[in-house]
Amino acid sequence: MSEWIANAVHNEYIQLYKYSEFQNITNFAEGGFGHIKYADWPCSDRKVAIKELKSYDVRKFVEEVKIHSSSHSSNNIVRFFGLTRELPSNEYMMVMEYADLRSLRNFLSQKDVIIDWETKYRLSLDIAKGLYCLHSRNVAHRDLHTNNIVIKRANTDNPCCRPKFIAQITDFGGAISMNEGVIDVYEDFGQVAFTDPKFLNGIGSYKKDLCSDIYSMGVIFWEISSGKIPFENYMSESNESYRDICLSLAIIDGLRETPTPETPENYIKLYKACWEREPSRRPIIEQIIEALNTEFKNILEQAHELKGNNVIISINLNEQARGVKRVTGYFPLENKKAKLLKSI
Repeated sequence: MSEWIANAVHNEYIQLYKYSEFQNITNFAEGGFGHIKYADWPCSDRKVAIKELKSYDVRKFVEEVKIHSSSHSSNNIVRFFGLTRELPSNEYMMVMEYADLRSLRNFLSQKDVIIDWETKYRLSLDIAKGLYCLHSRNVAHRDLHTNNIVIKRANTDNPCCRPKFIAQITDFGGAISMNEGVIDVYEDFGQVAFTDPKFLNGIGSYKKDLCSDIYSMGVIFWEISSGKIPFENYMSESNESYRDICLSLAIIDGLRETPTPETPENYIKLYKACWEREPSRRPIIEQIIEALNTEFKNILEQAHELKGNNVIISINLNEQARGVKRVTGYFPLENKKAKLLKSI
């Protein structure tokens, strides 16, 4: 496996950058499979994310690099730039695209930001398109949740426009090709709330696959619709390990989150279909994209009609360093008390 990396670098299929090229390196987060650092990359005039594996497993690392390298065609997969090494360990680290708004969970939890349904559908479509890129190559992510999806602004050069955001899938530490002959040693639960009940009920005998990703996507859609962490208050006062065991058993028995008010009915039907207990009853990714496209067109038509009777309140906030965020939302003109949300 290490020979594969050496050959890829030697033949310039993958670029190897000097660690000294990166400046202002700061530790940021710890994912399921690695540590994430952010850094400035002066030679390219951009910020990047640098991923270092928690426990360096060459086979896993190569698989993750292969998946990233084969997914350049999708704007909804975090872009992979190449590799770097830091002394004295000299172990490879991945250099990837930086998402300025960080995780989807972080984005949804910002209390001062109103996310309308047009944006929610756009994000849902982005995630579905990213997953299609993987599934079309018969690759299962197997650890899909709102901390493994990142958000970046798409129109930062034009601060006067309505904000647009792009969702991208990242963290392929548990991903694997479902083609025959591929060795699978992945046994991790991941985040229980997003985990396929068939896997929870058959650990050791049932392997996470493409259908497991669809289940996870259903829970992600629920979190997008509600802005809440799934099962956040479930046995919240209990020990975490005991809580996870109880939640796993409850999910196996059919426990699912409750739809939130004002969620479009067809969106509810879609995520409920995704989290069906039996994998064979879940839609495939192409069907999800088709359903989202149809509903998205309806949302845009409704939004266009509302513009004649509503005012769009938009507070343009540029840099997070200034403590400013962008806020958008539709407010009826007849509501004279509609408040202009203040920046923090």
